Amino acid sequence: MRKLVENTVNRSKEPRYTKIDLKNTKNDLKKLRSNSTLKELFNLPVEYLNNDESCIVCKGEPEDFALIKHHVSYFPQVIAYVHYDCHNKIHDPDNPISTFIQFKEGDSRLFYEMKQHLYKTVGVL
Repeated sequence: MRKLVENTVNRSKEPRYTKIDLKNTKNDLKKLRSNSTLKELFNLPVEYLNNDESCIVCKGEPEDFALIKHHVSYFPQVIAYVHYDCHNKIHDPDNPISTFIQFKEGDSRLFYEMKQHLYKTVGVL
């Protein structure tokens, strides 16, 4: 399975894409290391759909614990604040709330592997 990640930092008329093979992430990380695409991906602005004062799913306020961040999308990053229980409802295998899942299978793993690699090579994001 292949995913194309648009490098939106490139301001030329034609977008530049990096092919990422989700089955062979380590080889793709080696490809990404050879250019600045990885760092540029994590320097893109993050879009927040709501703030940490109310859950986007149930509209409730934080209870005993702060709301958690849920990635609606990884590429580009779109984040919503939700209760832990609401997060479980979003990812319910029998009845997921698909409105808040706008990523493809493997995006989460790829995102965190890329983030870990960047942290190890650069230090802090």
